[in-house]
Amino acid sequence: MEVPVLAEREEACCPRCRTTIAKRFKGGWARVVVFSSLALIALFVSLAFSYLSLRGAGGQSSSTVVGVAWALILERPLLGVLVGLFFVGSPMLQCLAIFGLSVAFLRGNPSLRWKRVASLIEHLHPWCMADVFLVGTLVSLIKVASLAEVSFGVSFWSFVVFVVYLIAAYSSLDTKRVIFSLHQYVD
Repeated sequence: MEVPVLAEREEACCPRCRTTIAKRFKGGWARVVVFSSLALIALFVSLAFSYLSLRGAGGQSSSTVVGVAWALILERPLLGVLVGLFFVGSPMLQCLAIFGLSVAFLRGNPSLRWKRVASLIEHLHPWCMADVFLVGTLVSLIKVASLAEVSFGVSFWSFVVFVVYLIAAYSSLDTKRVIFSLHQYVD
């Protein structure tokens, strides 16, 4: 099925089932650049500061996002590597790919080589589990909150911002449409 060129805020629907096939958001590529760059800034801030602190029973403990993965690597290497990859590495790579692709389109010089990047974005999506990490943190803190005083650090809040902007950037990008439109450019 051929999708027509869409104007801003327009969407293409299947003529039979009325399912949305493609959408063009207001702001286009500039919107994706802003969302992805804000997500990257928030991610780098979240890696630099304390994620959360626990205080109770006369003791205090603090952790960072990298510290969680590192502690797991020391205890269970495979699990620690997987946590680092799925909760930080994969989302960071996806966000960098979204940023690069959107900057190439915004500048008006994409080439067919960007097709691999668009495919990478699509393939990484199921493996980006930053939102799962965030929800897992909140769920586990329900039990811990009754035993200790929990304080969220700058890293926690910037990780929340990262997840929100990464989802916004990915949602504003129609990778299938991007791959289709890349075929008009010659290397």
